[in-house]
Amino acid sequence: MSSITLALFTLTSAWTPFLQPLGLKRPDNALVLILPLVFAIALTYKTLKLESLDRLLVETCRLSVYIMALIALAAGVLYVVVEWV
Repeated sequence: MSSITLALFTLTSAWTPFLQPLGLKRPDNALVLILPLVFAIALTYKTLKLESLDRLLVETCRLSVYIMALIALAAGVLYVVVEWV
């Protein structure tokens, strides 16, 4: 093994995900990670529900936009409740 591989193995071999979560270097960009998650969920759902996969990409993008809009709406409602109530 090369020294880089050995060093990476040494750093990650004792990592426990729930006890020592990996931190993001810039937490202000952490919400960007929700985009691939939403797309993966929409893709999985549409793959299972569509009879024909001809319009898979279009339907997946449409569902992804709907999910993101609902998340934004929920965030706005929670912001109003927390700040104004």
